[in-house]
Parts: sequence; C-alpha cells; structure tokens
Amino acid sequence: MIDFILYVAMLYSTTGLFSSVGSELRWMLVILIGILLLGSWIRMRLVQRTPNAVNRLENIIPETAERITNGYTENIPVDELSEGDLVYVQAGTRFPADGIIKEGNSKIDESMMTGDSNPTRKTSGDKVLAGTINGDGSLCVRITDTGDETRFAKIRRLIKEAQHIPC
Repeated sequence: MIDFILYVAMLYSTTGLFSSVGSELRWMLVILIGILLLGSWIRMRLVQRTPNAVNRLENIIPETAERITNGYTENIPVDELSEGDLVYVQAGTRFPADGIIKEGNSKIDESMMTGDSNPTRKTSGDKVLAGTINGDGSLCVRITDTGDETRFAKIRRLIKEAQHIPC
C-alpha cells in the first residue's frame, strides 16, 4: 500500500515538473512521503529491537533453586523442580517457578508481570510468579507450576508467536 502511494506521488511529481498542473499539491506530496518514510523507519527500529527484548527474557528465570528436602536445602537446576516441591527463596532473588507461599512474608516486585511499580506485600497462602523478585524477606514456597506451565513462560511464548505474524 505504501509502495503504491509513493509510486503515485513520484509519478504525479514527475509530471508536475514538466507542466504547471498541480504545483500547489507538490509540497503536500513531499510531506506525505516524508511522513511515510518516517513511519517505516520507526517500524523498522522497533522490529530490530524486539529480538533483543526476547533474548533478555530468557535470562530472567534463575538457573538454580534451593529445594528443601527433609529439612535441608540443596541447590538444583530449575529444570529438576516439580509440582509440590518446597523451595527457599532468599530476599533479593527471583522466584524459579510459580507457587504459593507456605512460610514467611515479603514485598514482591511483580512489575514485569503486572506493570505496577509498587511492590506487593505477600504472606502465607498468596501466589507468587516465576521471574518476579522477592523483596525484603525470605520465603518458603510450594511449587505449583514449572517450566512451560508458568505464567512467565506463557507470556514469553505469546511474544515469540507475535514476532512471526506478518504486519
């Protein structure tokens, strides 16, 4: 569509050079072409930046988690977590999976999921999401969803699908 408009504008301007017909419209065509080119440039910049944002999303989930087994903690890869596991999440670290707080309370930074810049106070029984940041308290969390079942993974999948939709 844009190509067609630019072609017609160029054809009209070229014929206008050799005749006096439509000389007052020439500036409007120049402005129209400028706006269309600016819009194309902005779109191209956004399309180029999107893969960088998706790549940054890959690094949000921690690689390891502190699983609590028989009263002891062990560092394991996040891929080994399963539903029902109990994990210990220290202050200032990200949650490895979705879960429900079993013990403790803290302010959780959920801004990447909700857009709310204010941390939310969470206590025992509240749901936490993978990738969000534990604020000021240590928590014991029962895992409810791991891997591709977390809300974070679903959002990441939707973003990747949206990249492949032709505009």
